[in-house]
Amino acid sequence: MSTELIKVTINGADFQVPKSARLIDVCRENDFAIPSFCYYADLALQASCRMCLVRIEKMPKLQTSCTITCTDGMIVTTQSEEIEKAQRSMLEFLLANHPLDCPVCDRGGECELQELTFDWGNLEERFIEKKNAKAERYLSPMVANDPQRCILCKRCTRVCDEWMGEEAIEAGNRGANMVIGTFGGWLNCSQCGNCIEVCPTGTLLDGTYRHQHRPWELTQTISTCTYCSDGCQMSLGSRGEDLVRIVARDRYVNGHNGEFLCVKGRFGHPFVNHEKRIRTPLIRYKKDGRLIPATWDEAIRFAAAHLDKVVAEHGNNSLAVIGSPRLTNESIYALNKFAAEVVETKHFAVADAFSLNSFFANLGGQLATHRDIRYAKTIVLIGGEPEERQALTGKQVRQAVRNGGANLIIINCWPWRPAGATLSRLERWESMRMNWKLRAM
Repeated sequence: MSTELIKVTINGADFQVPKSARLIDVCRENDFAIPSFCYYADLALQASCRMCLVRIEKMPKLQTSCTITCTDGMIVTTQSEEIEKAQRSMLEFLLANHPLDCPVCDRGGECELQELTFDWGNLEERFIEKKNAKAERYLSPMVANDPQRCILCKRCTRVCDEWMGEEAIEAGNRGANMVIGTFGGWLNCSQCGNCIEVCPTGTLLDGTYRHQHRPWELTQTISTCTYCSDGCQMSLGSRGEDLVRIVARDRYVNGHNGEFLCVKGRFGHPFVNHEKRIRTPLIRYKKDGRLIPATWDEAIRFAAAHLDKVVAEHGNNSLAVIGSPRLTNESIYALNKFAAEVVETKHFAVADAFSLNSFFANLGGQLATHRDIRYAKTIVLIGGEPEERQALTGKQVRQAVRNGGANLIIINCWPWRPAGATLSRLERWESMRMNWKLRAM
């Protein structure tokens, strides 16, 4: 986005905004509520729900703010009787085939359609024709589908295509008979569940959580995924002592991954509730060698006493502190301080299969963020397999290549092709691989 600032007037107030910024984003950033269902900032434009209508001076009719880029001197009105009447009419059309049974829908309490309908109130439904109802089904063990709740925003199809490059969900038929479905009736993909996350209604649901709890019954705890080094932020939904679901929904958490999670981050949590999971410290006394349950205070005192004994006999540097690569940066920092200031040992390391620290230290440049990758023009991928090992990084590379036209250069010992990437973007692979082999000989 351009750094040049231009003047835009919204509801009589003047704002300095970046040139070519999207109007709907500018309005929302300045606390002007703009309803929408199909718009999603990280996806290609759809403009199908027609809810984000605004009046722009010198334009003959209402405009969809999601498709308008700001220009200097633009004068915009977001609230008027004309605009509300048009939005109410569009909402009425969206509800024409939608069942009005929010209390039994799993998305109740988190449904964007429900919230907007309740916010406006007094919404009249004048359609008396029979609703175009379709049977509920499971697209996979992870994804449940209730087609009659679909408002055809196509967020799911765009996420599956642009984020994951899998194109497992597509729109079929036309007009009033259009449905979102899969080829063969089964979801043949990585089962990441991002289509569930971005769905604004109860059309796509978590099949492992469905019909178990209501969202307002859950305690939300913000945490960091430990399955890889991407450090995705997520919200753990628990009831009592049981973890029942994991989401990255922006109403609960706002991390660098947005609402993206991979299949492991979203669904790889049943072990937390396993009956054989160790839930309390265990101490092995010398008496009989059995592990005895203990409190945390008892366990810490026991460990400290034995560490003090080792230090007294062999010195501080006889101890080493090793951190797991699954720890967050903050936890590793705290562990490093513990090693240096409490244990007073110089032996500290983080276990890892391999390290490129020495390579990066010699580059001399600043390491890229995920946002840098997403909007890069050229990406050099050295080693690794992001789609399998760092899903968020793989997603950013994929979007940079597919949406941004970035050049992707891969230096690796095996071919790696981002799902959905065109061969023209990877045509340098063979020559780079051959050069790498020749240099190694």
